[in-house]
Amino acid sequence: MESQRNDLQRAVRSLEATTTISKAIGGETDLRRLLDLVVKRARALVEARTLLILLVEGDDLVLAAGAGELALPGSELRIPIDGSVPGDVLASRHSERLSDVRSRLHLSLGELPAGAETALLVPLVFRGQSSGLLVAFDRTAGGPMFSSEDERLLSAFAASAATAVATAKTVESQRLRDSLRAAEEERKRWARELHDETLQGLGALRVTLAGIRRMGGSEAQLDQAIAHLGDEIDRLQALIAELRPAALDEIGLGPALDTLAGRMRGSFEVDLALDLD
Repeated sequence: MESQRNDLQRAVRSLEATTTISKAIGGETDLRRLLDLVVKRARALVEARTLLILLVEGDDLVLAAGAGELALPGSELRIPIDGSVPGDVLASRHSERLSDVRSRLHLSLGELPAGAETALLVPLVFRGQSSGLLVAFDRTAGGPMFSSEDERLLSAFAASAATAVATAKTVESQRLRDSLRAAEEERKRWARELHDETLQGLGALRVTLAGIRRMGGSEAQLDQAIAHLGDEIDRLQALIAELRPAALDEIGLGPALDTLAGRMRGSFEVDLALDLD
């Protein structure tokens, strides 16, 4: 009876934890912030010393985010899917607990978090497809080995996390499409302005000046042509100002590029290295 009550209480706590976490990550659509939130929540959920998210990129699993006490592998960590334990978990779509990561993951992970002994690998499955893995290392409470309850709990969380990651990727792709579409519409607008206004205005000015030269026009006609030329110069200057951001002149190239990169980091992973005199 006592055992059943404990099991029920543990199940209730697990349900409350996964529900709370699912709500927290469900409202986040920025992929980078979402991944950071997922690793921190997942690590706390199973009390892991370190937790990593590996996402599928081509034929590899690539480190996307990490959290924990242990030193993490480098940001360029790439694990071949074929012939690796993480790849097998990804393909099977079933989680796996490892009691000796040194012997099981040495070839696939290469540089493990320092001191790692055990691991729990849980696939991120959305609509029948595995998009990546949650990899937890060493339980901090009750010994390094993860329990079947930890596996069940992290698997339940991974289902919500996989849906949130897929949604964030879709939003990110849509933002990119919207950005490209907006840029194309702006390019078309500049082309229309140049063709419909500036080029036609310059063409009319050429005809006017040719007529003045041929017929020996008056000074008033020359003044009118000069005024017309001034209008076209103003239009070109306005277009040039739009093509060249004001920030270049106001704060300089370096800060302007840094500001642009900062805006783009919401949709892309941006690394900016400047070496300007």
